[in-house]
Amino acid sequence: LEVRGVNAMPYRDTRGPGSEALAVMFRQLKKRNDAKGLRDVAIFRLLHDLALRRNEIVTLDLEHLDRKQRKIAVLRKRNSERKWITLPDITVRALDSWVRARGNSQGPLFVNLHASCRTRIGATAIYKLVRTLGDAAGVKTRPHGIRHTAITEALDATHGDLRAVAQFSGHKNLA
Repeated sequence: LEVRGVNAMPYRDTRGPGSEALAVMFRQLKKRNDAKGLRDVAIFRLLHDLALRRNEIVTLDLEHLDRKQRKIAVLRKRNSERKWITLPDITVRALDSWVRARGNSQGPLFVNLHASCRTRIGATAIYKLVRTLGDAAGVKTRPHGIRHTAITEALDATHGDLRAVAQFSGHKNLA
């Protein structure tokens, strides 16, 4: 008896935590009104509202945020130049609150809040933030999962307009 094997297809979970879990995570974030809470809300808003990758957030400096024009210049994956992206109202409010707490000094937009060393926040810190919030919401997630949820919500909102969502998420390839 000869039976041909079936090629294995790699499985990638692209669902993300979903809208309900995100709502729980946002409620968790709102429990803190200190500088860390304001910073974390702003980071989470960028992850969700713009579907940014964590490395795109890490590379942001204060000069990349134009609060008057309500735009932010993001260095997208595999690009050599920053692209200006219009910010939703809720994201503008979160960033405004964080910048007031952070101060207007030039440098990284998101910093560690240790009194002795206010250096650029790292990708690992964003990962830990999302994991902690996910645990509180009862879901296992990561920053890219937040991006997946944002992209899924954008597909629903645009009735499956792949081109619009690819532009929103910074994907070059529709596949």
